[in-house]
Amino acid sequence: MLIGNHYKQRNTFNVSTNMTTSNPMKRNAQAQVADSISFRGNHIGELTEFVNKYSKRIPVEQICGDDINLTFFGVRKIGEPPIEKFKNLAEPIKAMLDKRNGEVSYIELGPVFDSQGTALQTMGLGHLLGEWKVLSPDTVTGFLPAEVKKHLAGMGMVTIKNI
Repeated sequence: MLIGNHYKQRNTFNVSTNMTTSNPMKRNAQAQVADSISFRGNHIGELTEFVNKYSKRIPVEQICGDDINLTFFGVRKIGEPPIEKFKNLAEPIKAMLDKRNGEVSYIELGPVFDSQGTALQTMGLGHLLGEWKVLSPDTVTGFLPAEVKKHLAGMGMVTIKNI
C-alpha cells in the first residue's frame, strides 16, 4: 500500500516557473516540486490540525451515512467544522486544482503534507464540506472486486475534482 511517508520532500529547491524542457514527464515533476514548495508557506500545518480535529479515518467496513469512501479507508466528519476557515486554509489546494485542469490525485498532494494518508483525509473532509468532489474506485466503480479497486487506488486513482 502506498499510504505513508514515502513521498517526503524536505529539501529546498529553487524552482523557476519559466523552466523549459522537452520532456513532458520532467515538466510534470518540476510542476509538482513547485506546487509543493508553494504550499510550504501557506499554513499547511494549520490545515493538518484542522483536518485532524474535524475528521477521522475509519475502516472501510464501518463507512455509513455521510462518510466518504476513499478505498483505503473512510473519512467521517466530527462536529460542525467552520467551513469558511477550511476554505481559507485549503485555498492552495483549490489553486492547485485550477492549475491541473480541475483534478488532483492523493499522490500529487502527498508531498505537500509529507503523508499520503493526511492528503487523503484532507481530500475526504473537503468532499464532506462541499469544497470538491472525491473520485475513488469505490465512488465511481463500486461494482469491481475489492482487490481491483485497491489496485486502482494504489495507482493514484483517488482524486479530487472541482465542482
